[in-house]
Amino acid sequence: MDIIRILEEEEPFFKLLGLRLLELRRGYSKLELPYREEFTRRGKVIQGGIIFSAMDFAGAIATMTVNDGEDQVTQELKVSFLEPMFKGPFIVEGNVIRRGGSTVVVKTTFTDSEGKLGAIGLGTWILHKNKRVTK
Repeated sequence: MDIIRILEEEEPFFKLLGLRLLELRRGYSKLELPYREEFTRRGKVIQGGIIFSAMDFAGAIATMTVNDGEDQVTQELKVSFLEPMFKGPFIVEGNVIRRGGSTVVVKTTFTDSEGKLGAIGLGTWILHKNKRVTK
C-alpha cells in the first residue's frame, strides 16, 4: 500500500489542513500541523476540531501501516484536551497499541513546538479487507 500516494491523491482534507508526514514505520506515524490563524478560536488557540482531525489522521495512518486490507474507518476516537495550543508547528503522533482481527487500537498525541502535551487520544479503527470504502 502506497500511503504517501493515498494521502496526496485521495485525502483532500489532509492537504487542506497542511499536514505533513514526518515519519512512518510499522505501527507509528508522526505528522506536523502548521499554526494557521484560520485554525484558531478566540484567544488565538487552535480550535479543538482541528486538533481532533489531525489526531484522527495520525491514528488512521498508523493503522494503515498494520492493515493487510485496503482501507479502514474510524470507529471511535476519544480525545482529552489538556492544554490550550498556540505554539506551532504542532506534532501529532499515532502509535498502534493493539491490532486485532478486524480492529486496531491507537494512542494519539498532540504536542506544541516546545513539546508541551496538548491532547491525548485513544481510538479504534475498523479494518476493511480487500475492498475500498466508497461514497
